Amino acid sequence: MTGEPWFAWWDLNPNEPNNCCGGEDYLHFISLNVSDPVPGRHWNDLSDVVFPEVWSSIVEWDTGGSSDCNANGIPDSCDLASGTSADRNGNGIPDECDPNPVLALTSNASACNTVNSTVTVEARLSGASQPVVAGQMLVQWDASKLSLSSVNPGDAPFNVVYSLNPSAGQATVLVSVEPGSSGEVVGNKAMARLNFTVVGGSCDGSQTGVNFFSAGPLQTEFADGLGNAFAPTLVGSAGFVVDDGNPVLSNVPADRTVRPEAGDGAFATVSLVAPVATDSCSPLTETATRSDGQPLSAAYPVGVTTVTWRAVDPCGNSAEATTQVTVEPYNMMSVTVSLPGMGYPASLTRSLVVETVGVTTAAWSVLQENRTFVSGSASFDWGLPIDTYACLSVEDPARSLRRRVDVTDGGANWTATATLVLGDLIDDEVIDVLDWGAYVVRNPNTAHDLNGDGVTNAADGQFILDNFGAQGDTGCVAGFDGPATAIESISVAELVQRGLPELAGADLNGDGWLDLRDMGMAD
Repeated sequence: MTGEPWFAWWDLNPNEPNNCCGGEDYLHFISLNVSDPVPGRHWNDLSDVVFPEVWSSIVEWDTGGSSDCNANGIPDSCDLASGTSADRNGNGIPDECDPNPVLALTSNASACNTVNSTVTVEARLSGASQPVVAGQMLVQWDASKLSLSSVNPGDAPFNVVYSLNPSAGQATVLVSVEPGSSGEVVGNKAMARLNFTVVGGSCDGSQTGVNFFSAGPLQTEFADGLGNAFAPTLVGSAGFVVDDGNPVLSNVPADRTVRPEAGDGAFATVSLVAPVATDSCSPLTETATRSDGQPLSAAYPVGVTTVTWRAVDPCGNSAEATTQVTVEPYNMMSVTVSLPGMGYPASLTRSLVVETVGVTTAAWSVLQENRTFVSGSASFDWGLPIDTYACLSVEDPARSLRRRVDVTDGGANWTATATLVLGDLIDDEVIDVLDWGAYVVRNPNTAHDLNGDGVTNAADGQFILDNFGAQGDTGCVAGFDGPATAIESISVAELVQRGLPELAGADLNGDGWLDLRDMGMAD
């Protein structure tokens, strides 16, 4: 047929080929007799009538382009045509050469599965070349996370399903076609669908799934109805997260209590760092909500504002924490008061009167308290209504003139610094002979111990001499009717009229007048 040369080797029977007996159109081998040492080696022509002799034939195939997947020396197409190999799935490949069937478990689990949710696991067989009539599947799972609630049929015709011997985390599932069916070649079909209820878990990153197991000689396998069984390649389900836990919030900002800064009105700027949210189920949705509806970065009003931190995982589990920001309804004034000169003891207590007034509200605030001076200086904070402040006055009513100073915006606090002028013992905001008289006749009154050394002596009188004629400042709110004028001379009679008869004792020269001559004598 191909024009190739015939065999170069011939061993014809004698007188053959002879085309006898009505025609012989076929070539075969035949033995001369039963004692032939090489039976079937001789060539003969033959008709298509079957003869009782031992006979055989030889065929040459052109193997170009054909395959021999089972390596038996015969092209696959000839194996199939002669019935040497079966092709029950009709794919043109001998069944023994088909890939091993695969039985895979796949789930519809989401990224994060909550307790009481349902997960369906499908057992799908693919690549079976022989008709399948029945099968058994041995599956197992983590009973602490999943519970088998039902088993449903797979794709037709596999519609008879039994779940046998379910135990804690294991089950044998039997499937079959209807009785009398010859089975079906399974290219890709679901054999069964297993429904699980999520019963527990932990959002710790661990995963669960459904897999196959062996029970001694009992294996996952399928039958073709002729007594033949095959065990497919088994693929368990991919792991999935079962989540019964909430996200964890750490480093939640502590509650804060703050005051409005100077000049910021009834608001305070507070910086809060969001807590760290962790959860093995991601991504997390994190929010920060203020009870006043303002953005987290906005200034906080006077009062209590609650910030709610919230993290939600993909399963809907959430965690919340709160931070309260309390803005107190006052400003703080930092005041520093110094005594003039040096030589003050390490600790000295003085009673101060401090006054200020708000620029916006004109509200007058007065502080009268004992303060401790350390080496001649006292610093303290004074809580004030929220306002703008520009002026402060301070004095020691028993010893000093009133001093008025400017208030500055120090950032967090308003700030003011003043140095007192000592010697106003009468508290009439001027240092004159009246204060000198009080110093003389009231000695050793502790109020006249101006330098705080524990005694009233010439060192205290020197303050009056040095500051003689000095006047106090007008207060921030209410002053006096014009600056007081220093009195250099006053009669004893007028002292009595003023309610100061005791000062007559300072008329050292007895001339009926308290004046500079008496001060000179005392000095």
